[in-house]
Amino acid sequence: VYSLFGENENSNWLISSTIRRLILNKHINLTPCNQRFNYLYIGDFVEQINLIIDQPNNYSGIYNVCSSKSIKLKTLLIKTAELIPSRIDLLKFGYLSYRANQPMIINGSNKKFKSLFMKNSKDYDSLTEGLKKTIFNIKKM
Repeated sequence: VYSLFGENENSNWLISSTIRRLILNKHINLTPCNQRFNYLYIGDFVEQINLIIDQPNNYSGIYNVCSSKSIKLKTLLIKTAELIPSRIDLLKFGYLSYRANQPMIINGSNKKFKSLFMKNSKDYDSLTEGLKKTIFNIKKM
């Protein structure tokens, strides 16, 4: 399972903490955010798990449960600010250095999973819709 996000996630995690700070009109000190992560909205994760549970065949094995593509963190955070909407200049890219041994790519391939469990299903790349739902949930708190 790769990076999940969504409603009710830990308030210290990147997406939820960014949303909270931008809603409050507070700046966020960040690295250059050139890392590429594979983010999967929690609702899509649940749907993928249900596909496994509902599968009549016994497909045993190891599968990556993830979206079909990674996104640069800088792109993700700018998209989040635009959806709130908030000022992008509150995102202080490059203010912090990367930590030692910072992983720059966290990405999985879900081709094997899709070939067995998602033959007639939608693809799970609803990043924008997931961000909108997460923003809505945080705003109503």
